Order: sequence, then structure tokens, then C-alpha cells
Amino acid sequence: MTARERVVVVGGGVAGLTTAVVLAEAGASVHVIAEQVPGVTSLAAGAMWGPYLVEPKDKVEQWGQRSLEIFRHLAQDPATGVRLTRGIGVPDG
Repeated sequence: MTARERVVVVGGGVAGLTTAVVLAEAGASVHVIAEQVPGVTSLAAGAMWGPYLVEPKDKVEQWGQRSLEIFRHLAQDPATGVRLTRGIGVPDG
């Protein structure tokens, strides 16, 4: 990624801001569009995260592992509000 690449991230919640930071650290020029930063939803809601049915698979696995490292690091600091928990996904129907 180069500084000439411009990226727009829509949303200022945990996922949007984390994505924006990682892209900026990689050298992109990042613009975040959000009603509020941090996003209201991220202040009150939990989220499930994981690479699921996305392509290109080889890159997604690499990106997912890096994201998980960052989330684990953030979860070590109570001030971030990030907490990891386990769960089981059950298909609907």
C-alpha cells in the first residue's frame, strides 16, 4: 500500500476505526465517514468477528490472523473496552 492510495472507511465503530488505523499504518491516505466517532453502536453493543465466506481466501486468512492479534492485544487493556469471549454459532433454520 502506498501513500498515493486513498481509502474511504464508512463507519466509526470498532471495525471501521480499526480498519482505518491499519490502512493508515500501511501507508494509505484514509478518510473516515461517520456520524459519530466512536460510533454509538460500538459504545453499547457487542460484535461477532471472523472471516466468513469472503475472498480472496489466502489474503483473508492473513488479514484475519493479523486482526485477531490486534484484538487480543486491545483486550489486554481494560480501558479499550475490547473483550474476547467464546461462543458457538448455530445456523438458523
